[in-house]
Parts: sequence; C-alpha cells; structure tokens
Amino acid sequence: MVRLTRLRIDRFRNVKPGTELRFGPTFNVLLGKNATGKSTLLDLIAAVTNDDLSAYAKEDAGFDLTWWLEKDENELELRAERTPAKPSVLSDRVREEKEFDDVWTIALRIRGADVGRIEVVGTQGSWSTPGGPVESFAVRTGLADGRASVRTLFFLSNKPIVHSMIDWFVHTLSLEGVGRFDEALGALGAITRSSLELTRDEHSGPNGLFGAWLPMGFILALYGSKEPDPIVVSFDKLGSLSKIPTLLGFAGAELYPRILKRSKDGDKVTTSYQGLDCLFRRADGSQVSHELLSFGQKRLFAFLWYLALRDEFPVVADELLNGLHHEWIEACFERLRDRQSFLATQHPLLLDHIPIESAEAVRTTFIRCSTESGPGGREQLAWRNFTEEEAERFFIAYQTGIQQVSEVLRSEGLW
Repeated sequence: MVRLTRLRIDRFRNVKPGTELRFGPTFNVLLGKNATGKSTLLDLIAAVTNDDLSAYAKEDAGFDLTWWLEKDENELELRAERTPAKPSVLSDRVREEKEFDDVWTIALRIRGADVGRIEVVGTQGSWSTPGGPVESFAVRTGLADGRASVRTLFFLSNKPIVHSMIDWFVHTLSLEGVGRFDEALGALGAITRSSLELTRDEHSGPNGLFGAWLPMGFILALYGSKEPDPIVVSFDKLGSLSKIPTLLGFAGAELYPRILKRSKDGDKVTTSYQGLDCLFRRADGSQVSHELLSFGQKRLFAFLWYLALRDEFPVVADELLNGLHHEWIEACFERLRDRQSFLATQHPLLLDHIPIESAEAVRTTFIRCSTESGPGGREQLAWRNFTEEEAERFFIAYQTGIQQVSEVLRSEGLW
C-alpha cells in the first residue's frame, strides 16, 4: 500500500507557512476544537494521495506544497508550487480566468538512494539522474487544472525507471472525487448516484465506463453478467463488500443499476445507467431499500464501500463513529488496523481505540489543530505533531493504565 509519510505546507490558504507534519504507518488522529481546520487538512491529505490538486487550481494565492509517499522500498518526494502569473496586458474585465505559473519537482528514490528527478516549469520539463545528463520534454497540459499531474509527468519523461513506478498511481485513476469520507451521508449519496455505461456485442465481452464510486468487485461482477438488463448484482459476488449485509443485520442484498438509456449500432448495444438501488433481504425474505436504513446502517454501508475504493491508499475519514453501535465501531477498527488512516474526531471512544506503543509513536499518531495570530494579526491555522515533551508526558501518564487515551489527553491539556 502507498503511505503518506510527510507533508510540508509553505503556502496554502490561511495555514501557517512552514508547517511540516510527519505521519505514522497506521492511525493518524487530528485533535482540535471546531473551526481549526481538521476537515481542511483531511481534504488536503486526500488530494495529495489521490494525485488530484484540481480543487485548489484557481485559488487566488495558489499553493506551495511538498509531500512524501512511500511504497515498499520506493519513495517519491513531490513538490507542487502554483503562484499567480505576472500581470497580463489585458485587464481583469477582459480576461476570463486568472493565470498561474506552475512548478513541479519529483524526486525518485529506491532504498533511500536517489535514482532520478523530474522538474517542470510551466510547459517545459526535464529528467535527470545523479551524475547523468539532463534531458528535456514538453508538457502540454496544465498540471493543477486536471487530474493527471504526477502520472502525466511520469509518462512524458519516458524513462523505464519512472514507468516502473507508475503502478503507484494506477488505482488513483478511479479516485476522482473519492476524497474525505464525510461526517454525514455524502458518501452514500455519491455511491447511489453512480453512473456507468456498458457496451456489448456478439464478438467480444462487455466494456464500459464507470463512475468513481464503483469498486473493482462491482465492475468485475458486471462484466460477468450475461444479460444486458435488468442487471442484478448480489453482494455475494463483491469480494470485500460481501459481508456488508451481515454486518448490517440482513441475510443478503442486491444492487440494481437504473437504466437511463440504450442505443444500438450494428451488433453493439450500449446501455447507460444512472444511480443504484440497493435492496437488503431480511431472514424472513422481506426486503428493505437502502433509503430506509437507519442513519448508522447507512454510515457503515458507505464506509465499508469507501474502504474498498481506497484499498491501496490511505483512508481519510471525518467523525467516523457518527451513528455507529460499538460492535460496528469494532468492525471498522478491525479493518483499519493494518492500514494507514487519517481520522478527525471529537468523540472520546475513537481515541480510546487508538493503540499506543511508545512515546515516539505518539508524536506521529496525534496532530494538534488550533488557530493563532499571524503577521498583521491575521488568524491562521496552526497544525503540528506533538512535541517530544508532550509525547513523553502523555506516554508516562498512559502507562499507569488508570485512564483511557481520551482521559489522558484531556488531563494533560493535549485535547
């Protein structure tokens, strides 16, 4: 799995310049009062791990971000800097969009040793290796406006060592819009509004276009269906999603894509679908629509689906425990235990599930979010890891075994 190990923010909205955060390999928990930027930080983490900065492409001040990704023995150090371009000869009333200058640098390392570097300024890129020549290539698309930022540079550099790392981002091709798992039911709405298009003919199997919120298990199940409609996909065929009905208290469940339109061109039949209906079956055979589930059932359904979408990338979740029974909370944490996750919460129970192994691990497990006065008295968001003194103080108090994690955080003034 790909892990995010560090993030440095030199310019981004009203975040304190020079902010640098280090992250642990499993649980990373954001602590802070309301309006201290926890959701903003989660969105940013989702963006850099999705290889998708398009949400920030047209912000007036641009951004200057550096982040580090690891997978196995490979590491990428990436920097994206976007600044407003020099004033145009045209007035703002004539120009339709703001103009920006982009600068990207990507350092590739294997087992800690530098193997190559990509640099891009505007539409000109270069590739170099330690002690080797500098080779140039052209970049024809805006990097931050679209989603193809890092992948585009990898392909354009046209070097075997770079192409060997492209698999890092293969899964992100389907992650557009799959960012932070929200604190309410936004994710469920995205799932049930999913679109897809299937084309079938007599000489080849089906092929299609699929919305971002459709996991691979669902797509493979569609490819395996023999009839064009009505399509019915049982959860039994959805791999890691197959346990959702049981966890929600049902005997089974099926998904029904809604037909939007159908067209025929010779032997090819193309069917477009918009939205999914999910019917859960009780033990007595009666059925319940996903729309009639309880709030907690909807949250658990959506979160387990979300996990399947980000199976190779960090989980980013806001107020995960909202509406969940303690047994469902245990089920969620069991699935997160070996994965990197970024969680923001005001709920003590989530904190009490976080494993605490050492004072050093505490420094990367918790991120304190607050606000402070910056230059000119302007309020800025201050994000940081625990200091050595805070982590040691927390760990000593926790080792007594008298208090839960949330209680120690409160008694030590850390939450």
